[in-house]
Amino acid sequence: MKSFVSILIILSFAMSACSTQRAYFEYSEFKEMPLKTEALTGSNLGMVRGEDGGAIWDNCTEKARGSVRELISMAKAKGATAIGEIKWSATNDSVPACKKGWGYLVIWPFVLTPLFMSTQVTGIAYKTGGKALLDLPTNPVEEEAFITYVTSLQN
Repeated sequence: MKSFVSILIILSFAMSACSTQRAYFEYSEFKEMPLKTEALTGSNLGMVRGEDGGAIWDNCTEKARGSVRELISMAKAKGATAIGEIKWSATNDSVPACKKGWGYLVIWPFVLTPLFMSTQVTGIAYKTGGKALLDLPTNPVEEEAFITYVTSLQN
């Protein structure tokens, strides 16, 4: 029995590695919320994270988009109106990418290959004043009342 186990150990080996793949999309295609790579002005509501994953042969761009959709969902849950300082774990910067883990585990006579891809993106949720600009008065009577109100705040 000991010799069988010894032979099995000798005939077995493992090799693994990981690589990254670029995802191709623009942040501007997400209309639900502004996405920026730099810090924004406004109230910092904290970090949000989006993750997606699947088999190594899945479409990296679609998985990365799924991560961004989750990021937006998490930010909305915090009451955010924008996301800034976006960073991908695979590239450690704002370039969208997937991390692919692969490997071989050979146990004679079998070759097992765990193949997995993951995307993880983080950002800072901000409550900005950008949406308030849409509420500005549009007719002259309301505009005059608005100007009077703003000037009274300065006094």
